[in-house]
Amino acid sequence: MLEERIKYYMGYFYDRKITIYKDKIIREKINPLFNYTICMHYNDLHNFIEKNKNTILYNYYTPLKEILDCLSISQHNPCFLCIPGDISTILKNKGVIVKSRSKHDTFSILFKLNIDRHWKFIYQVKKNDIDYIYKKNKIIWRGSTTGIYAYRSSRKILVEKYFSYDENSIDVGFNEILDDTYLQYKKNTLSLKELLEHKFIISIEGNDVASGLKWQLYSNSVVFMCKPKVCSWLMEDRLEPYIHYIPLKDDYSDIIEQYYWALQNTEICLEIIKNANKYIEQFLDTENEKKIMSEILLRYFDNIKII
Repeated sequence: MLEERIKYYMGYFYDRKITIYKDKIIREKINPLFNYTICMHYNDLHNFIEKNKNTILYNYYTPLKEILDCLSISQHNPCFLCIPGDISTILKNKGVIVKSRSKHDTFSILFKLNIDRHWKFIYQVKKNDIDYIYKKNKIIWRGSTTGIYAYRSSRKILVEKYFSYDENSIDVGFNEILDDTYLQYKKNTLSLKELLEHKFIISIEGNDVASGLKWQLYSNSVVFMCKPKVCSWLMEDRLEPYIHYIPLKDDYSDIIEQYYWALQNTEICLEIIKNANKYIEQFLDTENEKKIMSEILLRYFDNIKII
């Protein structure tokens, strides 16, 4: 199982080698804030992290450094490519370490980055959750307006269609507005415990993956979502409809139909919850996670030479 995951994260470069010339690297800017390809030597990583300790870059490069510090890489030329932030498109540069990638991109290497934001709530789920049968017969979604200008405008489509729908069955809205254009769709923020009071939780990709999908799959609620278009350490595209989640069309036109299907198929929903929980458990073994991350970096320096 560990080797399967390593192969998944490494993509094309699991067993293939490439030489990358520094003067050929494209300064690929994905986001105006900080997303561009960085070519860095391991020896410079510590100073870079210290310099950026008060920025989001700190949360991206610290996991890399922690693993690299435990490895013996002196025999390698420990130089690597990385793009921090939310990646959802196929990159022009090959052999770049990323937090997320398009499901069609096999030339970028996935790594567990920005861990706190994406994984911290998973450890709070069980103590805040209740049994499925005691939950409200309602679909819930709250989130920010991230991703609404991307080609995946799923959040905008969902909220515009169902914001004013009967809240006894579907309650969706933005709780964080990054653009005043969508103030009319703002609703109250709900705590993790309040979200977990509902039988059905919608997961929607934003700038890249849906950050809350990890804890949602580990809960006693059923996840409703469209087929993932972006992948991360969670391996979203390996989740199976009606096995790990209830599928929705990209335009959400079938959400009512799927809602009533779920209400009438309690046993199947309980099985979906069981499968989803089991899927998440593979990511909760700290030692295994470190082994996978270590092997990825060892293979990276073996197969990708930057000169």
